[in-house]
Amino acid sequence: MDASELLALNEWLFVQEEVNHLLPLVAKNAASLCAGERSFVALENDGRLDLDGALASQQGGLSRGDVEHAARFALRAIDHMQATVETDPATGRSVLSAPFTVDEGHHGVIVLERSRAATPFDEVALRRAGKLASQVGIAVRVTSRFEELRARCSQLSSPFNAPAAPRPVRPIEDLEREAILNALQATGNDKRRAAQLLGISRAKVYQRLKVWGLT
Repeated sequence: MDASELLALNEWLFVQEEVNHLLPLVAKNAASLCAGERSFVALENDGRLDLDGALASQQGGLSRGDVEHAARFALRAIDHMQATVETDPATGRSVLSAPFTVDEGHHGVIVLERSRAATPFDEVALRRAGKLASQVGIAVRVTSRFEELRARCSQLSSPFNAPAAPRPVRPIEDLEREAILNALQATGNDKRRAAQLLGISRAKVYQRLKVWGLT
């Protein structure tokens, strides 16, 4: 992979805004760069591969069973953090696995396959996959951080996610006084009608006004 190819690679790698959009593009371009017939990209966290994400990124018609079968090659490559080429004894397919580091405890791998009838992956394909993988690790890290930042900004800007301001607690006596005075104002100081409006007795209205010194 020469300088111009690397620049072109970085151009499409670092304009993605979501990891689930980035990985299928990586698988597609890896197959093109290394002449792979089938490909996928899997992210690993704490020793486990995200097979659902790998299947979503696959190119070339891989089934879930195919991805699960190839995962053992991928995990071996991650264990040694070195791009490898192996022949699958079960199928005779040539399998190239190129691991990458996203951040501490978080890795990934590009997996490419060629059929038994095709020429196995050579050193050129191995080097290309290794260079691509090193760029992909950075791109996944950057894209993941972008997703996190966007999610946090969305939460901060959404009124539905903002904690409600605590409402002041008012004594019942204050609320009762306010209700009676508002009712009297609305009825032109007619204590009978005010009492009816509030659903209390007229005697109650007189009693409260006397307590408040408003008679």
